[in-house]
Amino acid sequence: LQARGMRNGKKPEQIKNQLILRVVNSGTSIKEEVSIHISSSMAFFTLTAQQKGLFTTHYLYDSLAGFRCPLLLDKIIDGAIVGGPHKEVIEFVSQKVPTVLLDVGASPLFPELIRVNNAMADGIRQLLYKAYKLGHRNAAVVGAPDYKDDFSRNHCRIICNILNESDLTLTQEHCYRPVGLNVDNHEEKMSEIVQQMIPEIQSSKISLIVLEDESYAVSIYKNLLAGGIRIPEDVS
Repeated sequence: LQARGMRNGKKPEQIKNQLILRVVNSGTSIKEEVSIHISSSMAFFTLTAQQKGLFTTHYLYDSLAGFRCPLLLDKIIDGAIVGGPHKEVIEFVSQKVPTVLLDVGASPLFPELIRVNNAMADGIRQLLYKAYKLGHRNAAVVGAPDYKDDFSRNHCRIICNILNESDLTLTQEHCYRPVGLNVDNHEEKMSEIVQQMIPEIQSSKISLIVLEDESYAVSIYKNLLAGGIRIPEDVS
């Protein structure tokens, strides 16, 4: 298409390839588990795009300094979907192609960019209502630290707010948000949380655990089983 356009005197940037880029920051998740989450997300993204007659490609980066995307620099793509990475990356991408932010929370940053958010809050409410009907009353939450300068990470806040609005009880001591959590110390931090949870579960002070991220869920689940906790008999 580009060669045909050049022959007809059109500029390459005027040619539409129907190719959409999905930018993913894999550095925010744990290396062993990130492939499962990203693969399912990408598959759904590709299927949705195909239904619209679009082609997709994906670019993963795990550090801000490592963001080098040839497809973007060479102007091969028509647009980009960006879901909550570094704000510098959003600035860079949006200066090159039309950009849509996916599941990026409310922020004064990038007011000119379109935001698309799924019905996450409604989904959480439905699941918590189901948990209540199953007899759960005392909940715990595991999520990332609340970084005030991170404009995109507000999922844990949403979960806590909905829990506080519901008939389920969430106390401050059962809201686990480990300071300094990163890829290298993830398993250690999750193990420490489970050690704090076990006596609370055994004394029926926690019957339901709500986890912000799939990587937290995998680690917490594994550590609970290793600690002799039965799932879902002792905790769900």
